[in-house]
Amino acid sequence: MPYNADLTRIKQILEITDSASDTELNADLAAAYVDVNNYLKKKGFTVPLASSTDAAKEAEAYWAAAKFRDRRHTATSKDEAERYRAEGLRGLNEFVEAEKNQPYLGRV
Repeated sequence: MPYNADLTRIKQILEITDSASDTELNADLAAAYVDVNNYLKKKGFTVPLASSTDAAKEAEAYWAAAKFRDRRHTATSKDEAERYRAEGLRGLNEFVEAEKNQPYLGRV
């Protein structure tokens, strides 16, 4: 189950409003969920996280947007995709660092 990122948030990131890409974005969202879990697992967390966090939710949305832009095959879309991946990673890294200083909250 995804960390509650939704199409509305992904479309905000992408700055699109139509529903023509909804099926594609839902597939990207599912793939981004797997990517977020894989990243968190490598950082020592039990995945999926027991509850959604803002960091996981935002990373999921940004990484879904990156996947969508990657398929557009333009220089601009590739640059956007890289920025989206970096933004999602930044938030996850902040979450990981904050959790290192907390008592057990789902880490292995």
